[in-house]
Amino acid sequence: MIKSVIFLFILFAFTSVKSQSEANIDSLSNISEKSVPYKTYFKIRNDIGNYYVINGQYEIALKVYFDILKIAEYKKDSSSIALLYNNIATIYRETGKNELILQYAKKAVDLCQYITDDSQKADVHNTLANYYYENYIDSLALKHFNISHQYRLLAGVKKEIAVSFKNLGAVCFETGQKQKGIQYVFNSLAIRKEINDKAGIISSYLGLGEMYNAIEKKDSAIFYLNLGLSMSDSTISPYIIRQYYDNMALIYASIHNFDSAYAYQVKLTAIKDSILNKENNGQMADLQTKYDTEKKEQALLLKSLEIAQEKDKNLFQLFLFTGIAILIIVISGFIIYRNQQKQKSALINETNRQEKLRFKAVIDSEEKERIRVAKELHDGLGQLLSSAKLNMSSLEDSIEKEDELLLKNSLHIIDEAVNEVRTISHNLMPTALMNYDIVKAISVLTGKINDSGTIQVDFDSTQFTLSLLKETEITLYRIVQEIVNNMIKHAQTQKIYIQLYNQKEEIMLLIKDYGKGFNLSEIKQSSGIGWQNLYSRVSMLNGEIIVDSQPEKGTTISVTFTM
Repeated sequence: MIKSVIFLFILFAFTSVKSQSEANIDSLSNISEKSVPYKTYFKIRNDIGNYYVINGQYEIALKVYFDILKIAEYKKDSSSIALLYNNIATIYRETGKNELILQYAKKAVDLCQYITDDSQKADVHNTLANYYYENYIDSLALKHFNISHQYRLLAGVKKEIAVSFKNLGAVCFETGQKQKGIQYVFNSLAIRKEINDKAGIISSYLGLGEMYNAIEKKDSAIFYLNLGLSMSDSTISPYIIRQYYDNMALIYASIHNFDSAYAYQVKLTAIKDSILNKENNGQMADLQTKYDTEKKEQALLLKSLEIAQEKDKNLFQLFLFTGIAILIIVISGFIIYRNQQKQKSALINETNRQEKLRFKAVIDSEEKERIRVAKELHDGLGQLLSSAKLNMSSLEDSIEKEDELLLKNSLHIIDEAVNEVRTISHNLMPTALMNYDIVKAISVLTGKINDSGTIQVDFDSTQFTLSLLKETEITLYRIVQEIVNNMIKHAQTQKIYIQLYNQKEEIMLLIKDYGKGFNLSEIKQSSGIGWQNLYSRVSMLNGEIIVDSQPEKGTTISVTFTM
């Protein structure tokens, strides 16, 4: 009897046939812990929790999970505890309790080793990865998506592997690994074609269209979006179709094909109206259900209490319409709040983009001014000083003996002035960077520091094979210059190591000192603009900077970006 009840419940719960599974929920809930083996009891209670999750009854589901968690902890059943932690984290994610998601997701990952099912291991790491991804902690999101992906491969469920590739593609693309991200989406697409997952294929085409649009490959973006639209029919979610129309309208507008942009904007408006009508109809259906339920309950109450029909009818209508009014106000408030949040998010994104553009404009103008001043110093003041020295030198044969020392000192001062002008000109814009490349410029910089005899700087570029745009070289040089100058001023080190290398189109810069180090919290407390400029320059490259330092253990700074 128990097995048949469990079987029916699982079947109904996971096919969302709510009315039939409710007929079995009481039977399952009445099964006591002592009447069946522990593992059977755990599965029953966990399935009951899953039922409530599927049907959106999150508070009841949480109570079920926490009740069985106490028993699993008492039994020291680590694998079951891990699964429950993951279920709880998933509910907190659905209900927007961000501070609790991380707590339980990390607990689940810590116990993941005790889980024997590879798909369940993948689910645990995927939950934590989603938290990091939604909170813009991309490096940790990528780490756990990779781990989840490995378990998906071991489990061998192709539909889940395809989703895993899509997740990896999204994170890699957003962290600057554009081509790798696109390749992962192609991997996902290949699997979805193999298993004939129509909805998945359309989702992959949408992702490719958005990615190619982001890297300004408009023709490729239009190609894949058209492929997706050509496969769409009434079985595909209108929310997906809305994203297709939105992207097509924006792309055509960006390439000044305003006729096509307008056509897709019309389609977009139509499908938005259709979605809104469906949502409104659903809300009205819910209100009607609530109305019918309350009406039946009120009729029974009137009958049992034998209250005068007319008086109670008026009272019922008063409560009913008040309830409906409150529901409408709540729903309207929620819709308004959601739209405000979307607008706020869009405003923040646009503000960040504008800030980045403004900083780039400031840096570009600053570099142009550096070049101008450097040339003025070298070609103007430098030439004047050289001419002055030449004129002074011509006096050597005709000067009085008692004035020879004065002439010698004057020539020496002019030489020092010439050297000072050259040094300032070089610092403003290194000649090696203008005439050669980044490797030569950094080599000259380290050579000058080594010539001072105070600090030794080693530079390794043997594994760097790329040719960069001059704008990128200038930004990268300023990053090196800023970091090295900070280390010379503050690190109290005798040696600095610089390594510049690449793996295909991914460029890595590593700078390490062997000095006193510092507490990383000091970066946030710093009132200077050095760190701010450094992070801003790295952002201009769409790169990532990692600072690793501890007191008395030196400092290592790594910068990674893709061409």
